[in-house]
Amino acid sequence: MRYVWLALTVAMATVQVRAATVADIVATCQMTDEQIRQLEHLAVGLEREVTLNTISYALKQVDSADPDACFAAVVTDLSHIRTIVGTIPATSVRRLSQSEQSAESPLASIRVEIEGIEALVTGEVPNTVSVLQINGQAVTVDTNGHFSQRLYIPDEGVVANVRAIQVDGIEEVVALEIERDREATQVRLSPIDPPTRNAMNGQSRIALIIGVDQYRDLPTAPYAERDALSAYQVARNVMGIPARNIKDLVGTKANEVNIKLALRQWLGSQLDPGNTELFIFYSGHGLIDAKGETRYWMPYDAHASLLEDTAIPFQEIVDTVAALEFKSTVIIADSCYTGLTRSSEALTAQRPVRVQRKQDALPDTMILFAASQSNQTALPLEQAEHGLFSYWVLRGLSGDADLNQDRRLTAGELQDFVKTRVARFSGGTQVPELDGDASKELIRW
Repeated sequence: MRYVWLALTVAMATVQVRAATVADIVATCQMTDEQIRQLEHLAVGLEREVTLNTISYALKQVDSADPDACFAAVVTDLSHIRTIVGTIPATSVRRLSQSEQSAESPLASIRVEIEGIEALVTGEVPNTVSVLQINGQAVTVDTNGHFSQRLYIPDEGVVANVRAIQVDGIEEVVALEIERDREATQVRLSPIDPPTRNAMNGQSRIALIIGVDQYRDLPTAPYAERDALSAYQVARNVMGIPARNIKDLVGTKANEVNIKLALRQWLGSQLDPGNTELFIFYSGHGLIDAKGETRYWMPYDAHASLLEDTAIPFQEIVDTVAALEFKSTVIIADSCYTGLTRSSEALTAQRPVRVQRKQDALPDTMILFAASQSNQTALPLEQAEHGLFSYWVLRGLSGDADLNQDRRLTAGELQDFVKTRVARFSGGTQVPELDGDASKELIRW
């Protein structure tokens, strides 16, 4: 355990940020200069695009134009992104008000205890403090004025903004830069390790799982095959689907012929009309034709210039499944149609197509979880070595999205869980979409 005690007198650090950028984007909220200055500090080290997207996304989630509400939302999301991105600059701790020079300062007793990857921020405040926040989140203060809050510390550290508002309206804000113990090991996001459960309707389900990352004639789709392998485990161990009811096409097996055979023959051979539930998972490239009308899934042997001859039209998948009269169908697609890969590499020599949002003609019994809006790129999540969307979908299906713990997971619960995390991890540049009945029960354990 390492203890860091914060003295009352700390020299101010010089921080270079894009002040105008931050100030401009929050101008409509009429934040105070002090609030803008704190946001500027949080923006230090973040990529410009990430900063703008994160702030914009945070402001869109606030129903009120109240400056304090907007400020709290932006602080929360920027702090979250900093934890993910891990780009905290090596600056000293600094206090953003002048009142800390006084022994009566409400934040005079703050201390930080660091153990491995966690920091425990503790202290006590006088009864004159009416509001206490850390990074925009309210902190509980007991009857004796004591408080504590745990924070995750990424590899490069974290900034904790502590704010105390007294009953007379005077407030103090202090920014605390916290570094991880040097001996702490590098931490990755929790792996997709689905527990073994007995889904009540598992025996009546079948699954078609497709994943391609190493294409024959196209750039790589990083981690797509890992996504598919994890989806297989989720199908078996969480959804309770017997192995005989799963067709998995991964890597070179996910070629055009095999996918079409699975769609046109295998699905029908497994069908008990009106009783069988279908789960389709796809991770790999997607592409749209030059007119921006027809969307395709790209098999292992697909060629970008021969879409009609080598790729699988998504609407064909929908029509084929609909004709078979499954009781219900859930399609999860970690792909995009912008012409860009997960690594922002172009699939064709032409500029990526600007895709307009188009609702697919889905039957009432079908649900589609799409990785992103039509003009957005589906991103990788390097920390977990999965697609960003796939990681959170599979975590959600494994039980993490059952937040009320009623052992029942609906499409709406999964979408809420996934959309929030993907949007924040991407800084608002990737927002998943759900087409279909949000009340549909996906799994019951």
